[in-house]
Amino acid sequence: MLAESIDFGAATTGIRAAGIAYSVNSFAGKVAWAVGGSLSAAMLEWGGYIPHALAQTERARAFITFGFVGLPAIIAIVSSLCILLYPSDEQIHSVLQPGEPA
Repeated sequence: MLAESIDFGAATTGIRAAGIAYSVNSFAGKVAWAVGGSLSAAMLEWGGYIPHALAQTERARAFITFGFVGLPAIIAIVSSLCILLYPSDEQIHSVLQPGEPA
């Protein structure tokens, strides 16, 4: 998808910005990992998680379950919607000129 986006941008603007696109993609991935880790820790704290406890409260167990089941399901649904909005190959390739990289 990223390579197609780079080709599409080059075809529509005349500027091939592959390096910028890949570096922004890499940076976004790193930010996502950082936010995900921070969100996980924050959810455990909000849920009242007690480290080293033999048993957790019902609220803490609910937050843990949401972190393992609910939140990934929500993210999967949002990701699926984003992919559905992505233009088809025919739409992208109709903009590219013959002889350009696809």
